[in-house]
Parts: sequence; structure tokens; C-alpha cells
Amino acid sequence: MPSKKSIHILDCTLRDEPSEGTVLEEFFRIPELRKKVSIDMVRVKTKQEFLKQLGRKCDILHISAHGYVRKLKRSDKTPYYESNSQRIALPFGEVGSKDLEGKITYKPEFIFLNACSMNWKEMYNAFHPDATFLAPYYDVYWDEAIVYALRFYQRLFIKREDYVTAFHKTGKELKLKGIYNRIYPLSG
Repeated sequence: MPSKKSIHILDCTLRDEPSEGTVLEEFFRIPELRKKVSIDMVRVKTKQEFLKQLGRKCDILHISAHGYVRKLKRSDKTPYYESNSQRIALPFGEVGSKDLEGKITYKPEFIFLNACSMNWKEMYNAFHPDATFLAPYYDVYWDEAIVYALRFYQRLFIKREDYVTAFHKTGKELKLKGIYNRIYPLSG
């Protein structure tokens, strides 16, 4: 494990909303963490800027955004989801899994997509099918999302737990009712 991890944070929230990226940036200024982590935080506005930022090399890619799944209805009114239905909402546009294909040309160790309803295999594969990937499976409130991220990174860098252990222990500790319920590659 290298002595210092590089974290690239893409904050895709609107200017008048709380900024997860800013909170994380401040968190990583804790003296104990400065030795272990180098941070690069970008407030993303457009789809083009978002896709361009995915090309930056880093150990950990953290994305803070809104997310939703486009639910369609059959003629008999039963809901279903189609391919590319998971959407990352940006201040000026949105990105689906098809837009992401081939945009990350290197393999980050870990991708944390902290956006509602993004923990689907299709989204994981679109980012990078060989990286460890974490995202909420259901909708999550902002305060729960930031507390989860802070506690996860605290376990990772201060308690020196690996990604999977930090995921399991954070979920158990915070009891978020299955919101963060799986990590890819799939882990029990």
C-alpha cells in the first residue's frame, strides 16, 4: 500500500445545496490524515466537465451527486427498469451508464458514488468493472450520506481497515436500513 493515497472528489451538487465535497475536503485536513491522503476536489457543473474529470488518475474516486432510476411502466401499469436507467444528476445535465463507458481509462482502487440508487451492477460495470465500487442502493438523505462517507473514510484511514471491512463495519454501526447494502465486487 503506497504511503499516500490520492483522492479525487467530484462534487456535482448545486451551489445552493450542502457540499459533501467541501465537508470531505475539510475532514481530510485533519493532521493525521494529511500524511495519508492527498485531495483534489472539483465542483462539477456540466456533463462534459464531469466526463473529462473521470480521466484524472487517482487511487480513490469519490463522486457526490444526486441519483435516480428512471422507472418505466408497461401497458398493464407494472413498473420495470430498462438498461441505462440509472442517472447521475448534474447541475446542468445528467449522465447514464452508457455515457460512462470507456471514460475511466485507468483502474482506481476504489470508486465511491455517493448518489441515491446507484448501487446497480450496470453502473458498477460502466465505471470500471475491476475496481471496488460502493454506492447507496436506495435513496439516502444528505445527512446520512455525509455521515456514512466520513465514518467510512475514518475507518479506512485512521483505523486502517480495508475497503470491505470498513464497508461492513460502517453499515452495521450506522444502521441505515440497507441503503449501503453491498459493495462490488460482491462481498457477503
